[in-house]
Amino acid sequence: MRRNGSDLAITLGFAALFLANIAHHAPWRDELLAWMIARTAATPLDLFRALHVDGHPGLWHALLWPLTKLTADPVAMKAVHAAIGFAVIGLIGLASPFARWERGLLLGGYFLSYEYAVISRNYGIGLLLALLFAQSRCTAPASVWRNALLLALLANTHIYCTILAGVFALEYLIDRLRAGARPILPALLAAAGFALALATVWPAADISREVTRPLVDALSPGHLLKTAIRFAIGLAPVRLTPLSWEFLLFPPERAGMVALLPFLAAAVALFGAAVVVLRRDGAALAVFMVSVAGAVAFGHLFHAVAVRHWGIVFTAFLACLWMARLHGAGRSRVLVVLLLLGAVGGAEAMYLQWRLPFSQASAAARWIEGSPYGFRPLIGVPDAPSAAVAALLARDLTMAECTCTAPRAVFTTARDGFHRDMLPDALSRLAGPASLLVSAWELSPSELAAIAARGLNPRAVAAFTGAWVDEEFYLYTLDR
Repeated sequence: MRRNGSDLAITLGFAALFLANIAHHAPWRDELLAWMIARTAATPLDLFRALHVDGHPGLWHALLWPLTKLTADPVAMKAVHAAIGFAVIGLIGLASPFARWERGLLLGGYFLSYEYAVISRNYGIGLLLALLFAQSRCTAPASVWRNALLLALLANTHIYCTILAGVFALEYLIDRLRAGARPILPALLAAAGFALALATVWPAADISREVTRPLVDALSPGHLLKTAIRFAIGLAPVRLTPLSWEFLLFPPERAGMVALLPFLAAAVALFGAAVVVLRRDGAALAVFMVSVAGAVAFGHLFHAVAVRHWGIVFTAFLACLWMARLHGAGRSRVLVVLLLLGAVGGAEAMYLQWRLPFSQASAAARWIEGSPYGFRPLIGVPDAPSAAVAALLARDLTMAECTCTAPRAVFTTARDGFHRDMLPDALSRLAGPASLLVSAWELSPSELAAIAARGLNPRAVAAFTGAWVDEEFYLYTLDR
């Protein structure tokens, strides 16, 4: 596919916009948790053990691990993810089998301009590897070692990409067997990659049940239906309003069947549109449909709570569309609708990105570092958001939930059962002569009085509000 100066200019334009966005982005707890897992692992074996309570395969963490031995500054994590983002932009802008207008809408879409690009997590590298496999699968099907390696790496990005990689592997194996090949050793390489991914995500015996809650809703048809509807967000990541946290296809948890009907109709229409776009390539369509079915089943049985998970539908669709185009499938007018929906979601995210800080963890950390209270031991509640502040300071945090001190959130059963009413008693046990409380909750007068009744003098010293997500922080000194 020939590219000219206009294509290069468009690609460089999106790359420059991406660089500005990722530099502006304020990291939040999930990004910083991966960094802290890597930073606190002394050896690769320690890293492997830590991931048993994180729920993700380890490729992203393995990329971060050597950097954490050189610096404690998570800006280095942004640099790694920026390289991944530039690779995705360059691949789509200069090497994809799409028309120029399609490439423009794709690069301006929600997942490519924000969720899987600006946010430094393991989803971006999953998207990159899925596209690289789609390209290699079609242009070099006989390169079984390279394709097996790509599948093994893809399986180790995140669990939804493990599902996608498994479906890709099955389709590719069938194709190679039909071609008369017997790729036994490359198949063993891919199988080893899948085995490593599954061994890594296998939950520790003491993993927090309040985080994972596996199989709780396994027998609920309503939960399965809502999960299936929400996965359609991967094709239409559009919010109710530009300042809304919720997406259009996010039905209320307690919605009845009648209330779900409009959501269901929209989800069916979107899925049908994707099927229409891919219908001319049977293999690509089969991979997409089976991948979505597997992802919905996993989300229903185990975990699917956010748009980052539902983005696997977009990743599968884009990779399968890539394969279909390389196999000679023509363009479809229906694709215009899907790409425009993605671009609307991208524009909304862009507006929010510059309108509100994604998290106030960085602002709180900077304040603590320059304040007269910066020397005080830190106590955090709730554990996950407050640990983000401690991570940016590269300091330990005493957490009320687990009654423990650690450099990152500890998602074990030790944290289960804690509720906000227990905070005054927890602080009376955890606070030293002079501590600093990092709270994502604004404490009420009655809570402050209850803390004071335990022999502590709580005093509000700073507040950081107005975040896009729920990471707003209130800082209190605690003196006995």
